[in-house]
Amino acid sequence: IKIYINNTLEGTTDVSGQTLTTPVAGGSSLYIGTTYYNNNHTSPGDVKIGKFRIYSKALSQLEVTHNWNTQKGLYGL
Repeated sequence: IKIYINNTLEGTTDVSGQTLTTPVAGGSSLYIGTTYYNNNHTSPGDVKIGKFRIYSKALSQLEVTHNWNTQKGLYGL
C-alpha cells in the first residue's frame, strides 16, 4: 500500500499475500481517519479527507501525478 498526500508519497507498507475484507466476514479491516492505540480505533478529532481511492493495482508515479493534476483544482491547489 502506498499513501500519497498532495501528490507526495508519505508512506508505504507491504501487504503482499494479505486480503482486506469487511468485519462482517471476520477478516481484517481498513480504517480511514482513525488511529490504533491500546487495541482501540479512535478518531483523532476533526479529520478532513478529500478524494480517497483504492485501486486493484499499484499505480505508477505517472498515474498518481495525472490523477493529482486533474483533481487538485477542486481544492484550490
